[in-house]
Amino acid sequence: MTRTMRLLSLLVFGGALLAATGCEDTVCKEALNKAATAKAEAQKSAEALSNEVTSLKAKLAATEKNLEAAEKTADEAKEAVAKAQEKKPAKHKGKKGKRRK
Repeated sequence: MTRTMRLLSLLVFGGALLAATGCEDTVCKEALNKAATAKAEAQKSAEALSNEVTSLKAKLAATEKNLEAAEKTADEAKEAVAKAQEKKPAKHKGKKGKRRK
């Protein structure tokens, strides 16, 4: 009878072990699927952010180009004003004496 009990207990515990392992497999597969989905979403988000950064870099380059052109124009205008002032004779005011009453 002990052999029969051993065999039965082996079958019962072995079946329980297999059933538990099967449940773990299901749980692990579900967790893996969730992680894969989260990874895909994170990759899409990172790609969108990368595209946005590239777009912003292009806008920055265009703005810097416009700024340089504006600074160049401003410098040219300052030089033109300075040259125009050099050409004009300076007006000197004569000394005015104090009037006595």
